[in-house]
Amino acid sequence: SDGRPEGMAVEVVTEAAKRAHIKLKWVRTGDAVDESLRKGDVDFFPMLTLTPARVAGFHTSQPWWENETALISLETAPLGIPASTSGKRIAIRGLPILKTLAESLYPRSTLVIIPGIEAMVEELCSGRVDAVFLDVRLFQSQLLKGPDACVGHPMHMVSVPGGSLSQGTVARKEVATGADLIYAQIADLALTGVLSEAASRWSMVNSFQSRHMKDILDAQQRARMMRYGLLILAVALTLTWFQTQYVRREI
Repeated sequence: SDGRPEGMAVEVVTEAAKRAHIKLKWVRTGDAVDESLRKGDVDFFPMLTLTPARVAGFHTSQPWWENETALISLETAPLGIPASTSGKRIAIRGLPILKTLAESLYPRSTLVIIPGIEAMVEELCSGRVDAVFLDVRLFQSQLLKGPDACVGHPMHMVSVPGGSLSQGTVARKEVATGADLIYAQIADLALTGVLSEAASRWSMVNSFQSRHMKDILDAQQRARMMRYGLLILAVALTLTWFQTQYVRREI
């Protein structure tokens, strides 16, 4: 990378903003994303896990991606059930939601915080940690770059209970109007298959994922149209009732 932001979420949000005729300025932040949003250092973040606190505190999109978290180890020393991880070193990114989940699943392991995904994968392939606890999409994206340290090292991946995380785009409430324009375009990208195409460039497994999210967004759109239809019908019936009462008075 030449320093510019990249990834599936960046690609999707950039295209959505372009279609909404909104110009984005990308700003580098650390891991304290929520604090950056609260302070106004950034207005908008392309993809975050939609926790109850974020949904309450910010202006969020509908979930448009479902991310799976897994425990990934080397095939030569596979880790699976929590009992097999006792005393093992497991790399995590340090994000609060994943850190809490890892602590509950692997209480007898040593959790090693490594913020960078590239560094996490290299530590695993070099044997300096026994496993990584990471979003599958991010792990796959890193492997597609072909890290030298991982050549000749088959991976063992195990899904974890409670590791499926709904994700979407998050903005400050002060910019809700512009954010909604982008959110609408993201939904359209999902419904028309553009999101799936973007995912295929950044992840090795996405067909079920993209179909699943397309079905969800399609159902949400149908529900909204049904609500609008019922509202219009209610207004029409009300007008008809008033007209009937007026005609009766005239008679």
